[in-house]
Amino acid sequence: MDAFDKFQSYLFQEVRAIIGPIVEQHMKELGQTLWNDLFDLEGKRVVDRNLSQKDLFLREVFYRFIEIHNSYIILKDIEVYIGRFPYSKDNISKVRNLHYNISNYMNEMYIIEKRLVAYLGKIGKLYREDKRHQKILESTKPIIEMVYNTLSKITKTRGSHVHHLRYTDKYLERLSMLESLLQTGCMDFFEQFPDLYELEYRNIRRKWKKIVKQNNETLKELFNIYFADLLKILFDKKGNLIYPQGISHS
Repeated sequence: MDAFDKFQSYLFQEVRAIIGPIVEQHMKELGQTLWNDLFDLEGKRVVDRNLSQKDLFLREVFYRFIEIHNSYIILKDIEVYIGRFPYSKDNISKVRNLHYNISNYMNEMYIIEKRLVAYLGKIGKLYREDKRHQKILESTKPIIEMVYNTLSKITKTRGSHVHHLRYTDKYLERLSMLESLLQTGCMDFFEQFPDLYELEYRNIRRKWKKIVKQNNETLKELFNIYFADLLKILFDKKGNLIYPQGISHS
């Protein structure tokens, strides 16, 4: 089990330990609130229970991890989407579909970079009353630098800042032009043009699938270093979550 998987396993183990007794105690009320929420019904949607400092701490650690995890899953999904085109009967452009997936990939890579850095910053704040606070800040600082250094190599493939402009590059622009010429019939006099266009499309799609696959592998390597360090901060050797000193459990 690598560091990322171990971190996830330990964290879910802690969540189950905390949530189990709460579910037992509030089973009837919880069932009604869940039902109302699922089917958008009138009535209570939240169980009447004050969250302890321990609950609030776990919630921050858990949900911010889930945000990172979900971004990573999306990046892995796009690796599959780029290699396929299931819309041949729906009048959807193959090139626009490829462009759309690449743009989304770049956007999600930007998001995960911000979430990884923000998670470390939040953990530093959560332990500010703990005697380990300074040590935690010192240990997370190089991880933040590592995140920026590693992901900057990936995001250099962007033609512009994706949070300002949609991603494009000369290969996609050229492919878009070829598709337009094909669809408008401008190249009907050239019998081999459709085959040449298809060959070019497959080559560029293959190129991007390789880039995305390599980027995702680099990201997973980063995760293993990142979460190996977080394991030392957040969990003891038995896999128990280390709550900040002085935190109230009631």
